[in-house]
Amino acid sequence: MATQIARGHDGDGGDRPPHGDPRRLPTPLPIEVEDEAGQYKFVGENCSNFIRLISNDVVKVVPFHYTSWQNVPDQFKNVVFPTLFEYFDLQILRNTDRWEDIRLGIHAECQRAYKDNKQEFKIVFDKLEAMRIL
Repeated sequence: MATQIARGHDGDGGDRPPHGDPRRLPTPLPIEVEDEAGQYKFVGENCSNFIRLISNDVVKVVPFHYTSWQNVPDQFKNVVFPTLFEYFDLQILRNTDRWEDIRLGIHAECQRAYKDNKQEFKIVFDKLEAMRIL
């Protein structure tokens, strides 16, 4: 029996690429930072996307066997920043005297994401382990 393989994207836009014109990709999204008693938090219209991107990158890149975010080697921590700079306009913030505190705010979000994802993973693992025992 012959196997059919899709060789194009007939019917979804003619001769246009399937994802549109790549020159129309948006510029980096603005992100707002608010100082709450010395702790920098991300706010504004793009905040949820910023936090979601951090969470997704932490899950993809950082192994869960470290006891906490503080124990994660820099080689894993530093992978998050290029992605954030690609999608969000952090360069404006980087050129300010607040950058070190903002960077610590990003690490605080990474820490929260690492803890939350590790906890969710453990819950799933414990359920699977309980099923295996039965």
